[in-house]
Amino acid sequence: MTDRLSTLLHEGADTIDVPPMPGDLIAAGRREERRRRTRTALVGAVAAILVVTGATVAVDRWRDSDDSIQPADELAYQQLGAWISDEVVHIGDRTVEVPGAQSLVYTSAGAIVANLPDSIEDPTRLTLVAPDGETRDLGHFDAIAAEAGSPELVYAEEVEDQGYVQLQVLDLATDETRPLGDPFQSEETPLLGRSDRYVIVTQDQLEVAVDMDTGEVSRMPRRELGFSVPWGYGPAGYITAPDPESEPVEITQWHVRSMPDGDLVGSYPDAGGQYATVSPDGRYLLTSSDTTALVYDVASGERLPLELTLTEFQPTGWTPDGHVLTTGEDGTVVSCGPATGECTDTGVPAGDDLRLERGSFNSWS
Repeated sequence: MTDRLSTLLHEGADTIDVPPMPGDLIAAGRREERRRRTRTALVGAVAAILVVTGATVAVDRWRDSDDSIQPADELAYQQLGAWISDEVVHIGDRTVEVPGAQSLVYTSAGAIVANLPDSIEDPTRLTLVAPDGETRDLGHFDAIAAEAGSPELVYAEEVEDQGYVQLQVLDLATDETRPLGDPFQSEETPLLGRSDRYVIVTQDQLEVAVDMDTGEVSRMPRRELGFSVPWGYGPAGYITAPDPESEPVEITQWHVRSMPDGDLVGSYPDAGGQYATVSPDGRYLLTSSDTTALVYDVASGERLPLELTLTEFQPTGWTPDGHVLTTGEDGTVVSCGPATGECTDTGVPAGDDLRLERGSFNSWS
């Protein structure tokens, strides 16, 4: 471990306390895709290792990475996204059976799906499902971070017989692997987040940002409540909330702050459920209660036309290009445009256990 990294990870006097998080993808695979009702800390509703962020998927990038993927498949993935229903992955307008499929994140090469093993002693495996329906076994990683507009997957890898882990970057389009930094090393497996070119590393309640281009490591600013949640990072920055004025804590406003300086991007009223999520392209913020979901433009702070009436435990998620996915009155998956407020029924049954891509998110409930 470099002297600079060691110093950053151990200067923790002014950090906030965060409850310990499970460090295995099994926890992520078993996470609930529903809004929590019990009050915990200002962390996500899941112990997520699969962390997604990113920008809009570009058709040219698809063409450069894989000539076998057709433009129709590319656009379908971008506009319809992917979801899991009863161990079937729906990606764009294609369906793929993935036994044990429990959760997913977006990349520009397709959706990475976490598959629960038959036995808890076995590791959770990852499968890449491409927009054309082709699958690829990625094996097992203890922690990953990805973004919707990039083919690069960041993961933590234990170095055999060395007693530490280091971060690697796998390009899903070329199969090339490179170390992150020189390389970035840690004694234990950290939690990972991603915000554009920055990888956020969380360990022992401390956080640093690693520049993917330069390998430079910098300590994250400590501002406001609920900062330390790896799944709260995205292309727009990170989601947090103003410090409470009294106890018990009640979130009435959400903040998005930029990376890596922590400057305020915007402030958005909470809808009543103390939950906020930002789309994978970084353009929209959705906040919800038990009965309503409202959407805001991240850059301007303007409330947008889309307003959803929710039933108990009705899930919401995102497509790579920022459409909201949820279920309709007929029990099918619908896709809704934040800017227009219009929803389109896909006609695909949601099933009994719908799993959606949640984007970057933060929650108190």
